[in-house]
Amino acid sequence: MSESKNVQPVSELELAALSSAAMPSIQVRGIRGAMQSSDSGQWLSLVDALGDSWLSWAPAHAWSDKKEERFVRTTDFLKDAQADRKLPFETPVLEGEIRRNGGGTVMVFRHPGGAALTNENLSVAGLLPKSLGSSLAALHELEATQFARICGQYADAERTRRALKQLVDRHVSAIPARLRSRWLDALSEDSLWVFQPVPLHGSLCSQDVYVAPGGAVLGIFGFDSAAVGDPAQDMAWLMLYASDAFLSSFESAYALARKSPDLHVLARATLLAELETLRWYARGVACEDREWRRAGVQALRDMDSEIGDHRLVPKRQEVVEIAFTVEEEPLMRLQQTEPGTGSGPRSRWQAQETEVIVPSAQSPRRIGLGGTQETAEDQEHATGAYDPFPHQSARSAGTHPTGAEPTWDSDQTGRLGQARSTDQTGSIEVP
Repeated sequence: MSESKNVQPVSELELAALSSAAMPSIQVRGIRGAMQSSDSGQWLSLVDALGDSWLSWAPAHAWSDKKEERFVRTTDFLKDAQADRKLPFETPVLEGEIRRNGGGTVMVFRHPGGAALTNENLSVAGLLPKSLGSSLAALHELEATQFARICGQYADAERTRRALKQLVDRHVSAIPARLRSRWLDALSEDSLWVFQPVPLHGSLCSQDVYVAPGGAVLGIFGFDSAAVGDPAQDMAWLMLYASDAFLSSFESAYALARKSPDLHVLARATLLAELETLRWYARGVACEDREWRRAGVQALRDMDSEIGDHRLVPKRQEVVEIAFTVEEEPLMRLQQTEPGTGSGPRSRWQAQETEVIVPSAQSPRRIGLGGTQETAEDQEHATGAYDPFPHQSARSAGTHPTGAEPTWDSDQTGRLGQARSTDQTGSIEVP
């Protein structure tokens, strides 16, 4: 089976029936709440005859045996970490599974309690951001070397940064100049890219987090894209929907629970959140989908319009070296010419050749279906341009996503485009 093959969605009743077949020992008596759909697939809460709750998952993509083995190893590792009190939340433990016709799978887990988080929950401060910050910090503090061996996916700061630069460079013609400058400045700022790779959820979103009515995080599910890499990867979704008050409380709790500080994690998370739209456009390029590509170009233009001139890092003033001849330099005229020479001593600002690097394509380009210029390399590498983890997730596959295309309205991008207060060292502070 291919990890990137789409499978047909299922109805609530079909998913409940498949869940019963996956776990013959339970008798499903009811469905609790509406079925949730996301890029990862479909989720349904079930209740059995004893009143116990279960969570059924029908992944949106077919899994290979290798990927399923990695997933089980990862969840076993997380279960042990929870038993050792290293994680303050429930993690998915596979209780039963069954193969669907067409190559899909249905998996059943014990429900962690509470309800799945919604983006609307990210607008106010309180217990939730503190609990979420400490929970993610606990995950990121797990032993990275062993986690990397289990999940089989690792990317350090240099590899992550290089992959992002390649993504921007391959699709440079589709990115508005102002937005491209914002991204390239952030990718060129060395201080932003100093971090230790940590265990990651890898594709975290609201639907993966289960919270109690009071706001405490009870469980984090998913982990089918688990990897070791940039901790900002697990925060990118927050940059799209969380309020400033929420982020401030989250950042404080996260930093307090981490052993080593990461001063720029939210700045990188903002960059990753913005680049998700470019990744989405890149998948349209890979699929040679004309409408998808046009929608991607428009989304990038909308983002540029919303963000405006705000930057992720302070704009560095370009230093231009100036050279004077003896005749042009007034002070040099006052210095005595050395005996036996026909000119005075050479200025320390001697003229030198300088190279100006302009972000542009380095290979011949052609006009693509969407009206933008693309290299032949774009078609081959579009889906993997960003991913520092090979085969990171079925969600990155070159097929049209089941969800809606990215749109950039003022509610979403107003927070991405906000200027952040910056000190002289270039560190980013959340207002």
